[in-house]
Amino acid sequence: MTRPAEPGASTASHAGSRPRDLPFLLLWGGQSVSAVGDGMALLAIPLLVLEQTSDPVLAALAATPQTIGYLLSGLVAGALVDRLDTRRVMLACDAARLAVFALLTALALAGAAPVWVLLGLAVVAAVFGVLFDTAHAAMLQGILAPAHLVAGNSRLELSTQLGVLAGPALAGAIAAGPGAGVCLLVDAASYGVSVVTLWLLPRDAVRRERGSGLSVRRAAGDLREGLSYLWRHRLVRAVCGLQVVVNLLLAVETLIVFFAVHTLGGGPAGASVALAAGAGGGVLGASIAGPLGRRVAAPVLISGALLVLAGALAAASAAPSVAWLAAANLVIGLTSVLATVHIRALRQRVVPPELIGRVTATARTLAVAAYPLGAVLAGQLTAMTGQSPRVAFAVAGLLGAGAVVVGHRTGLRPAAQTTV
Repeated sequence: MTRPAEPGASTASHAGSRPRDLPFLLLWGGQSVSAVGDGMALLAIPLLVLEQTSDPVLAALAATPQTIGYLLSGLVAGALVDRLDTRRVMLACDAARLAVFALLTALALAGAAPVWVLLGLAVVAAVFGVLFDTAHAAMLQGILAPAHLVAGNSRLELSTQLGVLAGPALAGAIAAGPGAGVCLLVDAASYGVSVVTLWLLPRDAVRRERGSGLSVRRAAGDLREGLSYLWRHRLVRAVCGLQVVVNLLLAVETLIVFFAVHTLGGGPAGASVALAAGAGGGVLGASIAGPLGRRVAAPVLISGALLVLAGALAAASAAPSVAWLAAANLVIGLTSVLATVHIRALRQRVVPPELIGRVTATARTLAVAAYPLGAVLAGQLTAMTGQSPRVAFAVAGLLGAGAVVVGHRTGLRPAAQTTV
């Protein structure tokens, strides 16, 4: 069984490439195009569901395929990625997603897509997306030298955030014309671009499979090994715990629209401003992650960003206007993305290549699972306090600040004394 490395000890084997070298540029280019397609699907699938039903439960499910995908396959994805060639995994996943969205497009344009088919295929695509994302983290560890992991992750996250901003806007424009089904065709085409860029990657720039076969017994052992490493490695455990707790509390942001419309009386326009501010903050956070990472140690930067995030949640609770709420949400978006970029890069620096898939998938699955639970708790607390989300935001901010302080003192601060 692999022994946990000490915090700060990089056991990964890297190709030594830089973000401006061909392997990363190909990967980044393909994922940038794919991010816009994914952003379009975020709106297109719920729109297609709403064309057939006004059921709020189905409408909510249409926005949660990724969450369901992680709950169904997150842990298994990690074990598979650690056994297989990452490039082949990513190629297969994007080819499968291309096929799924092409089928969704055909069904939607033909008017032959029942709601359960739309949702089922969306979840299938999300499962392949979970496997792809896990392999993507492992591939990035192999492509970039440790010193360039923050820069690479920040550029990829910037593309993701821009896709979240531009994708729904493009989808809205297309849905108003040719129809939401065409948006899915664009998403399918974006996966085609990703397949091409992955195919063009130099063979010596990516990891090869470990060579041992797959079996149920071996997969179970792999899962145990990954969980054991995560639990025994002080730094990785602390970061994972922080991710889970912060995601649980950050789920209060699902009440932003309710806050803007019902509590502050801002209407749809006010809600749009508040949401756009959060997305803009995400873009800004991805843009400054690299420069800040060159000046501040990762553990300090992660803790600092999450502490500011907690403060922004508490500040939002006192919002007297939509402008105040939007400013708070901008800070929330900025700090959450800033912390995310550095958490990914830190994990890629310290986790051995043979375990990166399992550790990444486990951490993400736990964090993703915490979000819907947090949303339910925030909604219940709001209902119990006179339909006002102020208490929920205040509680999330205070608990978040406490969690960050504890996490930093028990796991992150010791690592800040070393180079990670």
